[in-house]
Amino acid sequence: MFGIPRPATFYGFASTFAYLSVAPAASTMGALTMFGWNNVLVAVPISLLTGTGLGIMHGWLAKFLATAGPKAVPGHPARLGGKS
Repeated sequence: MFGIPRPATFYGFASTFAYLSVAPAASTMGALTMFGWNNVLVAVPISLLTGTGLGIMHGWLAKFLATAGPKAVPGHPARLGGKS
């Protein structure tokens, strides 16, 4: 359980420290204790959860579109030339 670090753990740490290094005054005590988008403990998890949800939704949409394509009529083989 604690032996091998997971990729999501590294991604979480990387995104947190990237936000702290890029956002102006994000590592001040005032920004870290208030509830708002300047707080890294609020902004990063919400962003990661939104991205994860959109990724899952796109996966479902791709699966739906891949399986909902045109179907061959039973008893008639599909031909590429357009002639039956």
